[in-house]
Parts: sequence; C-alpha cells; structure tokens
Amino acid sequence: MKFAFLALVGLILLQTACRADQDTPEGLLYQQVMDIHDEVMPQMKDIHQLRKKLRKIEGAASNESIQDMLLELQKADDQMMDWMADFKRPKEGDSNAMSYLNTEMSKIEKVRDNMLSTIANGQEILQSYEK
Repeated sequence: MKFAFLALVGLILLQTACRADQDTPEGLLYQQVMDIHDEVMPQMKDIHQLRKKLRKIEGAASNESIQDMLLELQKADDQMMDWMADFKRPKEGDSNAMSYLNTEMSKIEKVRDNMLSTIANGQEILQSYEK
C-alpha cells in the first residue's frame, strides 16, 4: 500500500514538473523538438518494413534502383538513431539552452523531412514492383 501511495505521489510530482517546465521559453522549445521526434519515431517501423519488402523482390540484389532505395532507407534510419544518441536535454539554467534547442530543432526537422520523403519514395518503388 505504501508503494502505491509513493508511486502516485511521484507520478503527480513528475507531471507537475513537466508542466512547469513548459512555461519557460526553453521548456516550450524543448517540447516542440520532442513533438517532432514523437511524430516521426513511429515511422521507423515503416522504414524497417519497406526495407524488408524491398529485399524480398525477385532480383533485388542486382537491381540498382532497389539497392539505392535500401541505402537511402538505411541512411534515414541512421539519421534518426544518430540524432537520438546525440540529443541531450539542456540543464536548467543553461545559458546556451535556446541556441542548442534551436539547432536541434533544425536537425530534427531535417530528419523528419528526410524520413518522410524517403518512405514515400520507397513506397513508390515497392508499388511499381508489386504490379
């Protein structure tokens, strides 16, 4: 019973802290960066599924357009994984936080744009071979 109560109190404190953080310019910008990440992260599954389907196409190993697409899909995947590995939330009171977060916003927007366009191109190639 004590554990449940402590867990509930901890959850309430965590939610309060997250909401309070969004009241600062840094907190708002951090949340915008994370919103973009959260928007495209589920699309990593699409990248993996496309790669798997493209590899299964007969003659894929010797087809230059399929191999190029597989490479582009891998690059999009790597780009997201690299961004996530490199991204660090700035410490509270960090004077460079806004500059850092603006840079990270630009990076994650490029990751998003690349992922979405690569997925769309991969789907087009896949559809052309499924006919």
